Amino acid sequence: MRVYTSWEHYYPILSAFTFPGGKTFIYGQMQVTDNEQDSSFWIIMEVKQGAPPEPELQPTLVDDGYWDKWYPNALVTNPNSLSPMLFGEDSDGNWFLRPISADGKVQREEPYTDQFGTYYGSVQTFMVGGEVFLFVQNSDTKEWKIWRITKNEPIGIMDESVWNYYYSTVASYSINGRTFLFLQSGTYWNIREVLAGGTMGSRIGTDGNWENHYEFVFPIYVDPAYLNPSSWMTHMYDLLKDRTLQEIAIPGSHDAGMSELGFCSKYANACDTQTQTSGIYQQLVNGARYFDIRPTSYVDCSGSFRGWYTGHWAYVNGLDWLGCTGQSLDSVLDDVAKFCAEMEPTGGKELIILNFSHCYDIVTGDDCDDWTGSDCSDHEWVDDVRNTAVEKLSAFLIDWSKYEDPREAIFGDRAAIQHVLLRFETEAISSDPQNGVYNSDDFPIYNEYSNTNDFSTMKDNQKQKMINPVIHNAELFLLSWTLTLSGDQAYDCTGFGNPTSILDLAGEADSQLMNYIHDWSSPSPVITQTLLPNIIYVDNFGTFATRAAIYVNEHYSTLPP
Repeated sequence: MRVYTSWEHYYPILSAFTFPGGKTFIYGQMQVTDNEQDSSFWIIMEVKQGAPPEPELQPTLVDDGYWDKWYPNALVTNPNSLSPMLFGEDSDGNWFLRPISADGKVQREEPYTDQFGTYYGSVQTFMVGGEVFLFVQNSDTKEWKIWRITKNEPIGIMDESVWNYYYSTVASYSINGRTFLFLQSGTYWNIREVLAGGTMGSRIGTDGNWENHYEFVFPIYVDPAYLNPSSWMTHMYDLLKDRTLQEIAIPGSHDAGMSELGFCSKYANACDTQTQTSGIYQQLVNGARYFDIRPTSYVDCSGSFRGWYTGHWAYVNGLDWLGCTGQSLDSVLDDVAKFCAEMEPTGGKELIILNFSHCYDIVTGDDCDDWTGSDCSDHEWVDDVRNTAVEKLSAFLIDWSKYEDPREAIFGDRAAIQHVLLRFETEAISSDPQNGVYNSDDFPIYNEYSNTNDFSTMKDNQKQKMINPVIHNAELFLLSWTLTLSGDQAYDCTGFGNPTSILDLAGEADSQLMNYIHDWSSPSPVITQTLLPNIIYVDNFGTFATRAAIYVNEHYSTLPP
């Protein structure tokens, strides 16, 4: 997408930074002269997608101000991390570092300041092995240094020397865990690798002369996992393959089959039963890998068995069972099989968990107005649900029988074609690990929703559950990022008042998910390598949940134990 816009001023200094999987910002700075005193006026713009009917990318001002000096060198350090900082150097070699918060605002408290002793006209930041470094070079002496930077200050020179050229254009980038500096002097350019500990490596084979000197060179970081949610696990396979399920975050869909409505009881409609807007196949394409499947057998008022569906039902005192059926169980399983089959030519590595729970028999009364419900019988669980799922997905079921506990299974330890686990919340079904079948006792997952329509209450409740190991006792932790209609709201859905739907509440929660995953990961993480959201569980599933899971997986190694 190409976007054209104009600003009130020209900013000769520009630097972009992104919180991984989240917000993107641009820092701009211009020189201001007042009473023969040079200062710096600066802005920070957030670049985000506009809402319909104007969905184009829109730069929006989030912070601005003045520095009391002109800083000809200004840039954002570690721009793709949780803790970017603004670096500024004046013409006398005085410099500062100021942290930038997750909302794009420069923190105003007293910055860390020091002096290089000379002005370095060329400055660039980069990361090696999770550490942040600053490269500087003097235009006169051609001397260069590499400083290591902690959270808020440089802590020493890691390498230094003198080159034959002064490189006025410097850019850094990383590929496959290796970090490189692109260096240009006039039209001549070359590339050097920076090694562990911030030491400068030798020039790699690539160099040459271009027709022009380029004052600004910006590498563009594109993570294929974010760009391709349908194959995000495949793109992250090298990172995930040696981890257990307890060390991975996956995005999940709550009441996953309820993107369409079939048969509804009285008082029930989309307002109080629809939790999704995309079918199972599209949710898979959007990155969902855990699915809440609630089987429902339905008998209509003529006594005819209409088949097995997904469903969203609740027992209401005085009214019996209220709810609707959703996507048919056959089509759910067919969608999963189709997605798995499409992976095979490309060697996909995706892992999918289907969780079956809340199985009900729903029968319509003779007058087609009364509904009764009951729990599924054991033989229905086995014959109609389990056996159907195993039959339709047999080619793709994972054999993890070598592991006593599936939570300790290694993500990459499975045959190429194996992608699916089946989990059943019933004692009627015994685990059969060789065929990818588990009951909930043998595959424990902590799943407790907050039962509130208030976002702040839900957010705090889920956070406290996640960080308290006593509560979930080493079970996989499901972060239930869902809001529930209150009794009054459910009543309004029946046709009274101004109704708020489940999808309306989902919009409020979903839009804030990534912000809190960021906040809980930095600067003082509450998400750790042992207390993490193994399943990020949402209504109206979209790629936002996939990005949140990717983010946790990408930064797992940097989290506290």
